[in-house]
Amino acid sequence: MYVALGLTKQEVLDACPVEVEYVFEAQKIRKRLDDQSNWELGMYIESAVATAVEHNLAGYKARSEYVKEPFTRRLEAEDSEKRKLKDNNKLLMASLETWAKNWQREHQ
Repeated sequence: MYVALGLTKQEVLDACPVEVEYVFEAQKIRKRLDDQSNWELGMYIESAVATAVEHNLAGYKARSEYVKEPFTRRLEAEDSEKRKLKDNNKLLMASLETWAKNWQREHQ
């Protein structure tokens, strides 16, 4: 089993159990990243096949298009939009609280 993790027998015998646990965790993370990468590759292939089939069957009436940008770029753009909205909301709340405190100070 240690060979599958990229460790030699001597490294396993010399290592602390916590260090070997870190290797296990790194392997899990690596496997999850590979799985995500393979899923994205499948999505690109699906888009290519669906576009090709529709354009061959429907001809000039076809509406589908192959993805124009990587999925990760789209996700990053959505995340940055959400962050901007949260930042804008924080600024709005801070300015409203400032106005409320100023109003209370002036009208006591």
